[in-house]
Amino acid sequence: MRFSLEVLSHVGRSLVIASWIVLFLDVAAMVIYTIRSGSKNGDTADTVSGNQNPVADNASYLTTDHRTRAGRYRSKVKILAQASGFVTDDALVDGSATLGQRMMVRGIKLLFTCLWLIMVSFGLWVLNDNLMGIYMIVAPSIWFSMVVWNWRKDRKAAVRRVASRRS
Repeated sequence: MRFSLEVLSHVGRSLVIASWIVLFLDVAAMVIYTIRSGSKNGDTADTVSGNQNPVADNASYLTTDHRTRAGRYRSKVKILAQASGFVTDDALVDGSATLGQRMMVRGIKLLFTCLWLIMVSFGLWVLNDNLMGIYMIVAPSIWFSMVVWNWRKDRKAAVRRVASRRS
């Protein structure tokens, strides 16, 4: 019995490390996609933006404090997210979502999966020394099964809605 708990502890430690690496890479990819896919010079009020106002001193006007914009093709404001720019389940089912939107949804699902794996593998890691590891395995597994159940339920409802629109 003790040997099997030691093996589970070793597996849990390896899974924690692997899950953290995948989680870090997933979040980095989502951040890079969000920054690179933002639209330029948006003027809507329901946005989250990163203010970029590049300004440089103009060397040809030494007697004045005239300042010019640095760079011809640089944006003053980059829109990172819009309130109306979310992805619906219907768009994922009927194929109207772009590849980037599909990848972002998969990245979010991978984020939830990595969080679940981190909690469960940490429970396996400490199971050898502490019986609280059982709680660290069971509670996140119940939470994650409810999350997956909601994902599946929403997808089935979206498939029914899209099928009823097509017929």
